[in-house]
Parts: sequence; structure tokens; C-alpha cells
Amino acid sequence: MIPAHHPSTERLVDYALGHLDPSFRLVVEAHLAFCEGCRARVPQIAATLEDPLQEAPPQPVPSRLFESLLTRVRALPAPTAPRCGNEILPLPASVWNLLPNLSSLTWQGAASPGFRFLRLPAPQSDAELLLLHLRKACRFPEHGHLGTEQSMILCGGLQDEFGTLEAGDYEESTAEKIHRPVALADEDCWLLSSVDGGVRFTGWRRFFQP
Repeated sequence: MIPAHHPSTERLVDYALGHLDPSFRLVVEAHLAFCEGCRARVPQIAATLEDPLQEAPPQPVPSRLFESLLTRVRALPAPTAPRCGNEILPLPASVWNLLPNLSSLTWQGAASPGFRFLRLPAPQSDAELLLLHLRKACRFPEHGHLGTEQSMILCGGLQDEFGTLEAGDYEESTAEKIHRPVALADEDCWLLSSVDGGVRFTGWRRFFQP
């Protein structure tokens, strides 16, 4: 399936320049793992940006450099499906290498029927990085955001008042957006989300939120 929702050109420029917060960058890279179109756009965008090294004289390439690099790549261990404790997570192989080590992490939110999440380590990041799991047809409470949220669907899909997101789709939400997403009825939904500022619940839940 070809993703229908993509990062903006502005986000792809920030990505090409290396200006994205590390957790936001990981969400964009997860989308690129699914989206051939955006993967092709990134080098095109980078080629239009000012290159501080463009005036540097060309340097000779060491002989057998490619063969040396290829040998090192072949020696790397094959990627394995991510685990949390003893549980193998059903995530697409295209993002296995992008995710940090999950084996020592602990699920949170398990007391909420059908919903749980992992807080992922995001060094040098000002945003919170989360791996979320909603069982099929699970509805997440209505909420807004205190800052910017970038999310990418890894498996399954979500639907809210603004439309439907499926595997590979990227979405960016600001503080003005209030929604009540629900996982699609035919498959569990897994998504990667980077949240700057936290979540703001509406309704009665706001009285119990720190």
C-alpha cells in the first residue's frame, strides 16, 4: 500500500538539513521506510540547498573503498524482530533497524482496555517518543496537544473526525487539533509518535490529568 499522507516539504527540508529534533527525525525516517516517493524527494531537496562544501576541491577516493565498506556491511548481524520482554512485536521489518532496543522497556497504560504504550529512549530530544498499540476497534479518549505531535502508522490504521490513516501514513498535529481516534476494526494499530508538550484530555478526564 502506498502511503496517502506525507511530511510537508518544510519537514523534508528540515530533515535534509539535519535540523529536526531526534525523535521527530525518527518518525520521518519511519515514513521514508514505507514511502518511495518521499525517499526520492529527499535527495532532490538536498540538491537544491546551499552546500557549504560545494567549493571544496575534489579529493581522490581511496582504492578498494567500496569493497571495504561492502565487507563490513556483510559482516553485520541480520536484523531481528523487536521484542519487549518475551513478546515479539509484529512490526514491519522495514523499521526494525530504526527502533531502539525495546527489550528492557515496560508497557504503560495497560490498565486502559485495548491501549498500551512504550516510552522510547530519545537522547538529546526535547520531545517524547512513544510506541503505541491499540487493539482493533479500540477508541482513544478525545484529546488535544500542548505542542506538536508527529505520528506514523506502522501497522493497521486509525480513523478520526479528520479522516483515515493507514500503514505508512504520516500526520502532524498542532495544539489546535482536538480528536478522538479509533483503531480500524479489522487489525490492531501500531504507531510511532513524537510529542512535544504532551497530551491534553478533554471531558471528565481533564480533571484527573496532572
